[in-house]
Amino acid sequence: MKILILVESFNINHHSSAIGRSKFISALLNKKNNVTIIYPDESVPHLKNLDPTWLSGCKFKRFALSAPTRTEKILDRIPKIRAIPTYLSGFHMSFHRLILDWKLAIETELQNETYDLVIALGTGMSFAPHFALAQSDVSIPWIANIHDPYPVHFYPPPYNKKPTLLYKNQAKRFHYMLRKASCVTFPSLRLQEWMEQFYPEIKSKSFVIPHLAPSDEMIASLPTTDKDTTVSLQKGKFNILHAGSLLGPRNPAYLLKAFLRFISEDSERKKKAVLNIIGKVAKEHTGFEKAYEPYKSNINIVLERVGYRHSLSLLKDADVLVLLEAVSEVSPFMPGKLADYIWADRPILALTPKNSETSRILGKSYPYRVDTDDEEGIYRCLVDLWERWKKGDGLSLNNSELRHYVSAERMNHILEGATCLSSQK
Repeated sequence: MKILILVESFNINHHSSAIGRSKFISALLNKKNNVTIIYPDESVPHLKNLDPTWLSGCKFKRFALSAPTRTEKILDRIPKIRAIPTYLSGFHMSFHRLILDWKLAIETELQNETYDLVIALGTGMSFAPHFALAQSDVSIPWIANIHDPYPVHFYPPPYNKKPTLLYKNQAKRFHYMLRKASCVTFPSLRLQEWMEQFYPEIKSKSFVIPHLAPSDEMIASLPTTDKDTTVSLQKGKFNILHAGSLLGPRNPAYLLKAFLRFISEDSERKKKAVLNIIGKVAKEHTGFEKAYEPYKSNINIVLERVGYRHSLSLLKDADVLVLLEAVSEVSPFMPGKLADYIWADRPILALTPKNSETSRILGKSYPYRVDTDDEEGIYRCLVDLWERWKKGDGLSLNNSELRHYVSAERMNHILEGATCLSSQK
């Protein structure tokens, strides 16, 4: 199949979205699809004019982003006037310009080349290529991949914000885009169900493509960073690892309290157990590591983001992998790291609500699922995993069904069988 993919960012060592999009494209290449990628020149200096080497086999086409007009510059200096078009339309002037840049790039490419399918992959809260596709004259099927709720007042607690005129106007534009799309894909069944309550029309054309495990070919070609050699796990220790960013609602306090109790009750645990927390933290957690400086031999906190390739090595070196979600009644997200954790084949200490996508994927009988704020439950899981480690259990997830769930083979099978695509050909 000849596929055109729209990608907002390939900054793989700085954005989790770039990791997810890269794994998705790598899976398409695994099926020998003919893939062309359009993406904007990124503002990061060392990435400008540099195609992603870890996706060999794709054809890359970059486009330049236009500069602000004189009118934009003038209006941008006056906050109260600047806010008026943003609230009325739902988008800032600069985002309107970004959509138009995408629209021109898409229409130019479709005039010059013939494709079987277009796929829009977003980053963060942007969805710029999605909105551009909805405004373009596209005669072939196209997929809107929706990785998170939109707008922000449609997020579940504790991430959601109060509805405003701005968010309501954004919802109208998003609704229009979803109606125009041939298919709508989500990385999570719970997210699909969550979004269908706000946009019920998508129910007949939605399906799930989960976040995927990385391929060996992709891993071998990933770039490294200067920080990779400075971050490692202690050999011979019982290494528990949380890898990735700590967003504001992802509170590690309950995990840390349970771990301190775990090591305080047994001298051997205190000698051999290490909780590693590696990755950037949100401003809500700024300085949290200072409270644990007296426990440095057992609690290793590294507040830096390591390269994706090195993070995968760390996952393999760990004995237990921690997945930490917000304290909530529901979590419809599939964290991208869950696919990497499954790939690493280590037991997952899943601190997540019972009603979450993580819980659904791991299954009702999974033994190490516990609410994020359940210190007693976390403690019991740590004790059980420790006893297994002491016995030389060779801690592993050992679940072929989960590995298949995040595989390229399964993803391509789902895509090929999508009825919303076949009905439009």
